[in-house]
Amino acid sequence: MPAWQILPFEHGSGVTELNVKTLAKVAPAADLPRTAIVVGLSNGRLVIQGIARRVEHTHLPAEGEKASFVLRSCRPGHVALWHHGVEQFRYESGRSVDLSSKPSLFKILSEQESIIASALRRLCAGIVNGSPRPYLFHREHQYAIVHRVVAGLVDRMSAGNHGGLITFLPESPEMDRQAALGKYRLPPAHRRALAAKTTELALRRAHLQDLCGRLDGATAPITDDDRFERMVAEDDERRTEDALDALIDNIGQLSTVDNALLLGPDLEILCAGYPIKVSKAAPAVYEAVTLEGKRGRRFPLPRQGSRHRAAATFAKLFPGGIAFLCSQDGDLRCLHRPPGEEHVLLWNLSPSEW
Repeated sequence: MPAWQILPFEHGSGVTELNVKTLAKVAPAADLPRTAIVVGLSNGRLVIQGIARRVEHTHLPAEGEKASFVLRSCRPGHVALWHHGVEQFRYESGRSVDLSSKPSLFKILSEQESIIASALRRLCAGIVNGSPRPYLFHREHQYAIVHRVVAGLVDRMSAGNHGGLITFLPESPEMDRQAALGKYRLPPAHRRALAAKTTELALRRAHLQDLCGRLDGATAPITDDDRFERMVAEDDERRTEDALDALIDNIGQLSTVDNALLLGPDLEILCAGYPIKVSKAAPAVYEAVTLEGKRGRRFPLPRQGSRHRAAATFAKLFPGGIAFLCSQDGDLRCLHRPPGEEHVLLWNLSPSEW
């Protein structure tokens, strides 16, 4: 699968030459997620060659990723260089940023050593353990899709340039009471929509993988019925994936309303507009310097806004819970208090990979 979907431009005098004026004119066309203006060499000069959109990560490897460099600017005074889908350099606030202290959202959700990934697995254990696993690697597909759902919700929150707060409540006697505090609540029958669609996609994806493995390894010739069965399985997977993506966008968009979006165990959608009462004494928050949660310097919470204090209060009150916040200037952070620990940890995150 190609890494980029490209819409090429024909050369036009005064239109595709690369300069400030022509770039400013065409830039709004790239104002979409994972979209960029393509610039390349032509007759020894840099020209605007078209528009490209990064294909979403799937369980299949992308091709052509190493051939591209991406320059990205989220706001004035900010520029980042990406290569092979990974941020390599960032300049902001008048200096270069040490990226080793800013893991990507993808890494913190999926790496084995990440305590956030471990917390998310505990929070969503019911999705994995409570459904049948008729196919090989079905469990791995379920966990991968859970990570994808959470990343999608956070990406949707970040894409709006308005800031937001998404909180994940662990299993607690307080769950119903906390859900009742929200301004916008879903009927009980609809709260498990994300969990149901996640389970469905994992099942369809595992079925497709199992079917392809059996057909590719078969000694007998592949029949028309076999081809039709694979085509139906591919279509079922694609339609389910599209439906899940649409649901993620709709739920993630609820982070635009005041206060927080609150989800419970197994991605249960509890409420939006969830108020978090902030105490006068700010909880102690420390920056995490590793995915494992090694504690670094104390985070200056009193100098932050109400959204940071609300996220820290939530993490303090509910050990094992997770809070993702995006400030209006684009900073993305994750807060978590490991069970049995006294202090809240904070990770400064870089945006998701292209």
